[in-house]
Amino acid sequence: MPARRIPLAVRSRLKTELDRLTTLGVITPVDEPTLWVSEIVITQHMNGDLQICIDPEELNRALQREHYTLPVMDDCRHELAQSRYF
Repeated sequence: MPARRIPLAVRSRLKTELDRLTTLGVITPVDEPTLWVSEIVITQHMNGDLQICIDPEELNRALQREHYTLPVMDDCRHELAQSRYF
């Protein structure tokens, strides 16, 4: 995906936030081409802090999903009603 444009007024704060996340080990820098790159989306909280997200729309389209649906607890609970061991 092509990169989204970052407003000039936000770029320095974005750089600071990315450096902070790198220092914390939340993200790691990538210096070489990769197969998948998601666009980043920047939103601003009411208190002025930046929130950095990704737009995984294209990634979600490319994922291969499991064909078996895992049961949810509400579907299994009646089978466990008389059980003593789980």
